Amino acid sequence: MALEKLKKNAKVSQEGIDILITHDSPRDFEEKGFGMPEINDFLMLHKPLFHFYGHTNTAFHLQYFDNNVTQTCKIAELTWGKCTVLPEGCLVLIDWLNMFDNKIEVINDDWLKEYTRSGWEYL
Repeated sequence: MALEKLKKNAKVSQEGIDILITHDSPRDFEEKGFGMPEINDFLMLHKPLFHFYGHTNTAFHLQYFDNNVTQTCKIAELTWGKCTVLPEGCLVLIDWLNMFDNKIEVINDDWLKEYTRSGWEYL
């Protein structure tokens, strides 16, 4: 498993990780019994500044993980579902100057609304 390999990587242990991107969420983070406990272990051990994930079919949200360091960001699925436009929070931008000066911005500009279920392939 990739997370197990990262745990054993000497460079990761020495230099740390700023951003972790996974498909799944930490265990019990979204709901009880859902997610991967290996992600919880990794976040507690390495304390990256940001963790991004998807997969849960829930809306965008940003909150701190239990280690009080990592901002965990659920990115909305890039799907239309019952709507004709993409959901808010399906596109985020990391404005990264350095590990002390950074922010996450949700892109919800008007041009994104042009990508509709029936017309996205023509843009």
